[in-house]
Amino acid sequence: MEAGSLKEFIALLMGENKLSEAMSQTGLMLACGLLPRLNNYTDALRKKINSRKFTEMRDIISRMLENIFVEIVRKNQGDFAIFNEITITGVKDKFIDRLRNIITLMNTISQLGKGDISKQDEILLGRSLIDLQAFAEELRKRITDEFLYGQAKLGWGKIINFRDFKQVLEYIQAQTSNIWPPDIKEKQAQNILIRIIKDTIGLSENNNFSKDQVMHLKEVIYPSSKEARISHIQNYYIGYQWSILPMYALSYEIRGKLKQNSPKELALVSPVFAGIYSLGRYAVDEEIRKYWADRNPESLKKLAKLFIAAESLFKDKKDWLWKAFFYSLLSDSLKDADKEITQAEVNTVIGEVAGKINEIKGMASSALVGALIQATTSS
Repeated sequence: MEAGSLKEFIALLMGENKLSEAMSQTGLMLACGLLPRLNNYTDALRKKINSRKFTEMRDIISRMLENIFVEIVRKNQGDFAIFNEITITGVKDKFIDRLRNIITLMNTISQLGKGDISKQDEILLGRSLIDLQAFAEELRKRITDEFLYGQAKLGWGKIINFRDFKQVLEYIQAQTSNIWPPDIKEKQAQNILIRIIKDTIGLSENNNFSKDQVMHLKEVIYPSSKEARISHIQNYYIGYQWSILPMYALSYEIRGKLKQNSPKELALVSPVFAGIYSLGRYAVDEEIRKYWADRNPESLKKLAKLFIAAESLFKDKKDWLWKAFFYSLLSDSLKDADKEITQAEVNTVIGEVAGKINEIKGMASSALVGALIQATTSS
């Protein structure tokens, strides 16, 4: 493949009819890959400048210029909207050309002998560092705009990951109130999370119903009252029950990572998690109550199928996530259905669910069954 032919290669793989979306997704992945590396280089250069170890900047600059993301973007920047021309301190330039101009000046000064670097050179280095920070911030803004308004499908674990989502939420959180008031920040962050869930699970936006699936989901997340939420949950369950636990599984993972790494940003999107949690609990509660009341085998089968629907999201996940997701949902619902239930009875029912999943899917579901059995024996 010749240099500069990335667009042609993507067109060959995806076809002309999907080229626009594929280009948006590829551009977003390149931008998300470039930003953390750019931030790391900037931090390293700042430390060298602040400690006046100017000659030690050379290796950092060399690695930055040779970085694979920088090189790919340099060769293909004209084909991706996210890398359109950039203006910093009144200077307009091609995207990567602007980056190279900033660091070329820094590199020129770093090549001077220690005694040859003047006060004016130090001032120029400081200004270049500010320009580099502005460049990285502009890239983060463009990534956020793509998350909000772009064509790219925000498939979790395929197009984007937690690091990408976190840096977008941090950008939103950092905006001053005169640019984005608190309620706007929250709404934008929540819209992004809903979009991630929609694109990852495959929720429909246009169908023959009076309201599409995403609109039904938003009614659950943003009800006019507690009673209205119950009604919206029931309506969603009737129409889209097999999407509920996949959504719950995805939100469980994202919420766990935010809670551990970004509690401030978690607050921005907590209503979305609350709505999806209520859906997940309702779906499991419904079948648990039926099964617990009369040991109805059909309810056990429906319960197993609900979990099987979420299984594909856990193909490469760690055992703790399997255990936490499946075990906690079943355990919470059982304890809600029967306040007097013992832990031994909880484990028995979980084992029965595991057995039914195994019966339906056989060895294809051995990882799920193993996680459930492990949960019962280790609790």
